[in-house]
Amino acid sequence: DRLNIDTDEIQSFLDISRADQFSARGINKIIVRGDSVFFATDFGVVVFDPIENEVRDSYSRLGSITPASAVSDIDFSVFQSSESIWVATNEGLAIADVSGLNLKDPANWNVEVLPNNDLTAIANFDGNVYVGTTTNLYLRLSENDYQPTGLPPNGMKDLYALTDRLVGVGRFGVFSVFQDG
Repeated sequence: DRLNIDTDEIQSFLDISRADQFSARGINKIIVRGDSVFFATDFGVVVFDPIENEVRDSYSRLGSITPASAVSDIDFSVFQSSESIWVATNEGLAIADVSGLNLKDPANWNVEVLPNNDLTAIANFDGNVYVGTTTNLYLRLSENDYQPTGLPPNGMKDLYALTDRLVGVGRFGVFSVFQDG
């Protein structure tokens, strides 16, 4: 649903719930990026055009990850000198260049595997990629090289990159990572 705060009108969009080729159709995260709204769903990524009120695209085949796998979070960053979309799943992190490639083609996605692949959150902060899992927060050192931070000890629920800090929501509390580490 979308709430128009000027008119208090609620408009429903049923595109995701009508995607009956997928047994699970939940929405796990909503990200606004430019003129698009990205939905992390139980079957992949859905890109919505809020001006035209229609689904612009969907990506359910992310590289070597099982087709129609659940996506827990989405983020954008510079990767190998171009803007990329980063998608957290329970089979790893899928990364694709967003500059004109056909993201429906699984060959255009790279998949990185973490020590714990049950990914729950992802955020880019202070030039670094942080990935939350059900057991830890990892810092990406380089391709396929992730260092556990030890935060929080009971797993991640969500991450928010602010200007001066990364805020993490753990199972039993909230914590911050500042620019000085």
